[in-house]
This record gives sequence, structure tokens and C-alpha cells, in this order.
Amino acid sequence: MIKIGAILLPLALGACNATNEWAKISSAVGTIDNTLAQLAEGSVPKACAIIAVADSYFQELKDRISAKNIAIEAKAMRAAQVICNAPPTNTVQAFRSLWNIWLTVQNATKA
Repeated sequence: MIKIGAILLPLALGACNATNEWAKISSAVGTIDNTLAQLAEGSVPKACAIIAVADSYFQELKDRISAKNIAIEAKAMRAAQVICNAPPTNTVQAFRSLWNIWLTVQNATKA
């Protein structure tokens, strides 16, 4: 998890320049934690790249992770691929889904 933080910190610092798109996403997402949207600067492709990094760390730790969590992570990554391969026109909905996927991958990595 330290590696993920080391990679995501520069992305977070780069996210300081908010765009109009980011403002729309931020206000619409509202109650969910929008860290992924902030890191990705409102860009679905950037969010997909961040999730791919999280997945790569998961894969590095896979031999220490339970079969149950491996299955959960695999299902989450299939869902991410659907969104990332054909991003929906509703950016807010995409970020809601990607946020949940990102959390799933991170939580599966902890076990």
C-alpha cells in the first residue's frame, strides 16, 4: 500500500488544477468519497490508469491473498474493463462505478 501512495501522491498534487468538468463531477458525486475523481482530474481514462496501478500491486501480492478476495478483485477488474473500454457518456456515473471498483481492489489487497 505504501507503493500505491508513492505513485498516487504526485497525481494528487497534479490534481490541484480543477477543471470545469471536475467541478461538475465533484458537485454531482456529493456524498461518496471522490478521491479517485480528484486524482484523475475528472478524466475517466486517468481513473482507469490509476485502477490499473492498484491492480498491478494486487497482482504482486496475489500469493498472499485469499481465494475469496482474488475472486472479488477479478470481478471488480472485469467491471472496470467494461467501463474503461467503452466509457459511458455520464461521467459522474462512471466515477461512481470506478470509485467502488477502486475500493474493492484496495480492500481485497489488504486481506
